Amino acid sequence: MVAVSDTMNLAILSVGSDNGVQAGMEFTIYRGPEFVTKVVIEKADNEWSSCRSVLEFQKSRPQVDDCACSKPY
Repeated sequence: MVAVSDTMNLAILSVGSDNGVQAGMEFTIYRGPEFVTKVVIEKADNEWSSCRSVLEFQKSRPQVDDCACSKPY
């Protein structure tokens, strides 16, 4: 993650449509080996995408430098 807004439940990932990311895709967010949350992509630009945390899966708030994985947790 390259940016996070807790008040808007919004995060920016450093992958985008050039990497095959599309709106509606789901990513799992980790901090080290720990599960943080699941996010859903809202918009994918060429090199970045914006997403929102699925609150019922959120164990903690996402932070800058958390890792995103497109494989299921």
